[in-house]
Amino acid sequence: MITYSRLVFGFHQAAFNTAIVRQTVEAAGLLDLELHGIYVRDPELMGAARLSGLREYRLLGNRVEAIDIGSLGDSIEAAARRAQELVEAEAAHKKVRSRFEVLTSAVGEAIQAAAKASDIVVLSQPDSALERSSEPYRQYLQAVSQSKSAVLLLPRRSRPGGSRILALARTPQDKSIDVARTIADRVHGLAGVEDLRNPQHKSHSALKPSERERLVIATRDPANNTLFSQWLDLIGERQAPVLLLPSEPDTDG
Repeated sequence: MITYSRLVFGFHQAAFNTAIVRQTVEAAGLLDLELHGIYVRDPELMGAARLSGLREYRLLGNRVEAIDIGSLGDSIEAAARRAQELVEAEAAHKKVRSRFEVLTSAVGEAIQAAAKASDIVVLSQPDSALERSSEPYRQYLQAVSQSKSAVLLLPRRSRPGGSRILALARTPQDKSIDVARTIADRVHGLAGVEDLRNPQHKSHSALKPSERERLVIATRDPANNTLFSQWLDLIGERQAPVLLLPSEPDTDG
């Protein structure tokens, strides 16, 4: 079983919030990994802002006016600083090892360049339909889907108090089972196994805290290794992070 070394969390000026950062830090502590935060400055945004005649609508004052290039650049830098401060503060609070870097690149290119097979890449549920349809999110989703890394899917809202590390396995030899047992042993949690093809359908809101999942682990479907919609639905239902392991042999790259 591959030993993972980093939890890679990439985000941009339009998509980060305290709840997701806290979930990510919690996951890094659970998995005993270094948290590697990446803030992406997309050069296309500044390029678009320089286009002649480009305007923005300001809700405050109900008016349309030209985009101020200097103010836009300042706001991006300020957002990067806030993101770094948030990640570092939350990581220090939870005693999680962390690094943070700011990259100037298209979102998808930044993730493809940063993530290796020995990493776990974070993908959170978008906060809104607007974010889901945005170009940065689309690029991020595509880059994560095509990567060789394991992927940690985070729900918009998690249910605290769970202690079970659950493997959703396709076969008795599914590697998710060993990973779930290893993590459960290290954190003194409870390991469980369900058949991915016929999972239990008991209402998760009715479960006792000791029965709730702290983490769900599964492997990607080899026949459909890039489709995440079913998993995003699953984490919304269970309100717990889902760690998706690569279906093919891992190679560092």
